[in-house]
Amino acid sequence: MPDAALAADLKTVIAAAKAGGALAAKHFKTTIKIWDKAKGDPVTEIDLAVNDLLETALRSARPSYGWLSEETKDTPQRLSAKRAWVVDPIDGTRAYIKGLPEYCISIACVEDGQPLLGVLYDPSADKTYAALAGGGAQLNGTPITVSDWSDTLTSRMIMAQDMAEHRLWPKPWHPRALVRPNSMALRLGWVASGAYDLTIALSDKQDWDIAAADIILSEAGGHLTDHHGKVRRYNQANTSHPFVVGAAPGVHTEACAQIRGLVANYQAEQAAQQ
Repeated sequence: MPDAALAADLKTVIAAAKAGGALAAKHFKTTIKIWDKAKGDPVTEIDLAVNDLLETALRSARPSYGWLSEETKDTPQRLSAKRAWVVDPIDGTRAYIKGLPEYCISIACVEDGQPLLGVLYDPSADKTYAALAGGGAQLNGTPITVSDWSDTLTSRMIMAQDMAEHRLWPKPWHPRALVRPNSMALRLGWVASGAYDLTIALSDKQDWDIAAADIILSEAGGHLTDHHGKVRRYNQANTSHPFVVGAAPGVHTEACAQIRGLVANYQAEQAAQQ
């Protein structure tokens, strides 16, 4: 069973996530300042405002915890902390900018490389995904589990259609459903709830994109790994994670094999062209 301190932390995190979500929702579809942190990497004044709100709430509650956020300059101090907050104030900024409701607030607490708790708050749907290590996963207070689907190629998938139809997959996908929200965390929450069976990201994701969703998916009975089935470690010096597979157990193994085959086919094609 989760310890009392973590249970208290979860309440703090849920309250902070909802407050951050309320702030984001207040400015949703309004005129806000937007700029690029780097080419193709947009940020808004609301990302920073939500980040400030979350940092104040979480660090005042647990000043000894480290801090890793997409919108805060990283420092090495977090690496020496026993526990650390891992935060994305708005996961799905591109969707938020476009006026699409597919964004969320993502908060995890990590110890020894693994998340101890995770919360995703979806302001548009007023949905709170939450989990404590050993305590199961919940959606708005109701326990959730992943799907029992076992035919990987016909999974309800969350992936871009052009990627699903790429000619280099070793086997063609025939999904029962196919969607792609911008927020990686929200995608993983949907898999955790059983609404979808599988999501794949071939581009690199960061700790703040997936740490909270990782424990929610795991506690719901699913898996979040790389394409070799290796579990993720968080709050490390390198926060980057290539090839993210989030899946129900019945489709996870073959999904990983599909990606390995895609990579092999791509590498063989590149070699042949040289």
